[in-house]
Amino acid sequence: MRQKGVIKSFLGMIIGLPIVFLVFPAYEGYRIVNGIWRYHYFTNQTTEVKNGILIDVDTYVGGRKSTYSRTTLTIITEGRKREVNISDSNKSLARSAKKHLKPPLFIEVHVNKQGNIVYLD
Repeated sequence: MRQKGVIKSFLGMIIGLPIVFLVFPAYEGYRIVNGIWRYHYFTNQTTEVKNGILIDVDTYVGGRKSTYSRTTLTIITEGRKREVNISDSNKSLARSAKKHLKPPLFIEVHVNKQGNIVYLD
């Protein structure tokens, strides 16, 4: 403490302790509550199974060092064109989707009360 100086040590404790005891637990609590909310949102959906036609598969795979990828499907159900973003897409899934999903393709979709596609079969 004497090597760094009393003032620097005191300021470090004043700034560091609230971060350790307030900010980190609040952030971890937020992550837990957000995860529970998302779980309940998806498990409490009342859905209907409907037939759809997959008309387009849009994929993007990032570069060699990037972990980013995007997979977006365009599906027609009940005469409406809807875009579905695959939220847990990774490079392997994006490459596989581009290779194996050749539109037009008939699929079953789960549609909620608001008309949003929640699940794909």
